[in-house]
Amino acid sequence: MCGITTSALLPSRAIYIESGSGEGRALVMARAQRGPARQVAGAREGAPVRSDLGDHDLGHASAKSPGACPAAPRARAARNRAHPQRESLAARRSCATSPARASSSYGIAQHTLRIQKVLEDANVKLTGVVSDVLRASGRAILTALVAGEADPERLVALTTGRLKAPRATLVDALHGRVTAHHRFLLQLHLTQIDALEAAVRDVEPRVGDALAPFRTAVAHLITMPGISHTVARVLLAEIRTDMSRFPTAGHLLSWAGLCPRLHESAGKRLSTRVRPGAPWLKTALVQAAWAAVRVQDSYLQAQFLRLKTRRGPKKAILAVAASMLTATYHMLQRGVP
Repeated sequence: MCGITTSALLPSRAIYIESGSGEGRALVMARAQRGPARQVAGAREGAPVRSDLGDHDLGHASAKSPGACPAAPRARAARNRAHPQRESLAARRSCATSPARASSSYGIAQHTLRIQKVLEDANVKLTGVVSDVLRASGRAILTALVAGEADPERLVALTTGRLKAPRATLVDALHGRVTAHHRFLLQLHLTQIDALEAAVRDVEPRVGDALAPFRTAVAHLITMPGISHTVARVLLAEIRTDMSRFPTAGHLLSWAGLCPRLHESAGKRLSTRVRPGAPWLKTALVQAAWAAVRVQDSYLQAQFLRLKTRRGPKKAILAVAASMLTATYHMLQRGVP
């Protein structure tokens, strides 16, 4: 194997550069540094960017990295056109993990927290009696508050009647001092949330169209507890349907960053922290695992409860997520639910 060489240290975020000569080829990561790109001793000019990286890495490198190979996006597009399934999967991934969709969901959560802060400032304890202020009852109360309604009895009458809190508790929670400035902030945040929800609705049909060739795989995945259509889309976008690239399920778990690290010294295990893996995949799996452990009389719930007593809830939920990814591997490999 030849020595490791790099092309340049780029001023943008870290990207992978393929370099080397002769029989061996080495992959090195150029760390992001501020200032102009500088040459490293022994660097080979024009080292091409790896074309088998994720779409996000290549897209960012080609768009913002002055040292990235400009032919990489064109080469990837040519390969996708030659393989229709790969092209569809690439489009599917760009939709499922698109920055617009992710930022919209994140923005909705942020504006929801700001609405809760405004309500607390007005001494309206709505979040203590309503689990989600953006559902039917919560939204009806917020709309009435913006319109100028301040009578707690009338506000409680706007609810759907399905809240667990008794009526007297609801009336006490809605006693507050809502000023004109509070109403302005509530209206501002509700308008922003409506716009973001409309953006999400515009993205969803494109996601469904890109998913059309893989509906059978989605139908298999949603049979697992905790896996919704959204999570199934993220799984297919991240790991795709061809499991031949992973010799075993353990290889997939290692790539996803769900394997505990083996750090021992003198026979003593020092750390079992997991490394950062695929961010979209890992986040979706952990969220799905929290939903799966609430399914009564299921294997995943029993596994979580068994590990929680010894290792704690965080390590237990990662173990459940790893089990779900293992099941996903075998479902996609064998084509069965």
